[in-house]
Amino acid sequence: PVDGWTLDIPDLLDMPWGAHAPDHVLTEPKDEGGLIRIRPDLAALRSKDALTRERAYLDLAVEAGIPLLEGRARAIAVEASSAEEALEGCRLAFAILQTTRLRMSRADFIACPSCGRTHFDLLDTTRRIKERFAHLPGVKIAVMGCIVNGPGEMADADFGYVGTAPGKIDLYEGYQRVETGLASEKAVDRLQALIQSRGLWREP
Repeated sequence: PVDGWTLDIPDLLDMPWGAHAPDHVLTEPKDEGGLIRIRPDLAALRSKDALTRERAYLDLAVEAGIPLLEGRARAIAVEASSAEEALEGCRLAFAILQTTRLRMSRADFIACPSCGRTHFDLLDTTRRIKERFAHLPGVKIAVMGCIVNGPGEMADADFGYVGTAPGKIDLYEGYQRVETGLASEKAVDRLQALIQSRGLWREP
């Protein structure tokens, strides 16, 4: 629910899709360079409140990502008034390109939303996996809590970490299950070994 209103499927299907960018995200016509100019809300991006930061990044990703994905823009420029802001702007631009999968500069993670079938602490496990593998450019890793929906939901992942029973993990490469019944305390190390065996590992 948002302000007393709940989105349902008919609302979603009828919703017009397109860029409704606010003043801080401006897109030039493609024949003029197709440049997206961003004036970020630095106060929100630097907020100590994690939800405020996440919402600010999400808003910018949607507002700038739509013209990129629709082919109406080809580049991103983030306005800055200092070297520190310029560095933040570069991070922001790479984050938007990562979100739209137009340029993968780090690993990408797909996680299920969790439910009663989840066989491990999904948030803690996802955090540990991100800490271990986030530096690998372009590698897509799915973290799924159960075997019921996990393999289907991780369809476009390179590797999957799937709970099959309490304390037990299966590892996937694409759709193919490559290890089964691993003890959860050893599974992250085995996932690293699998990624290494495919030549995709590098030291942080």
